[in-house]
Amino acid sequence: MTCDQCNQSCHSQCSTIDKKGLYVKCNGCLGSEQQLQIIQEVHRVKTPQNNSKGKSNTQTESNSPKVDLNVKMSELREKELKLRKWESELKVKEKTIEERKKIRSFPPTLKN
Repeated sequence: MTCDQCNQSCHSQCSTIDKKGLYVKCNGCLGSEQQLQIIQEVHRVKTPQNNSKGKSNTQTESNSPKVDLNVKMSELREKELKLRKWESELKVKEKTIEERKKIRSFPPTLKN
């Protein structure tokens, strides 16, 4: 099957056909559409609306994205540190494995 949106081939289990059978969409395109819809809904909720006095709520809403951004940045830093630690541990393990391979690749010499 070929996805009508991205023109990529996909399995029948990995695609959805509309009720009328007119078009086929792969699960990747469907997931992307759903994510875009969620993002658009979130942006609609966060857009400032005028209150009864004619003032907008931009003051309170402008502070919350900064807080969210700081929280996300701190989470990102934590994950980055964990990733670096994991990478260094992985390098040590790789070196150990390479050393073991070298030792095993040389058979002991036999003395007569």
